[in-house]
Amino acid sequence: MLRKLLILIPVLAIFLLAMAFGAQNTQVINVNLLVLNADMTVASLLAIFFGGGVLVGLLAMLLSNLYWRYRCRKLSKLVAKQSNQ
Repeated sequence: MLRKLLILIPVLAIFLLAMAFGAQNTQVINVNLLVLNADMTVASLLAIFFGGGVLVGLLAMLLSNLYWRYRCRKLSKLVAKQSNQ
């Protein structure tokens, strides 16, 4: 529980700093990507990139977790096979 709390506090602090930064920067900017040309505020652009980063981080964590579960299961089967012989 303490580990989750120690992870959650810095994430919330960064999110609150991003919200404060966005509240101070209300000017509209032109975002020109390959297929997208949009006018949006700095706050919304920051929120989009922050959310995208969170999603990429969660995806990487999920894939790593799945890999380690697979490896642990494989090694457990190998140990069980070795102990039966």
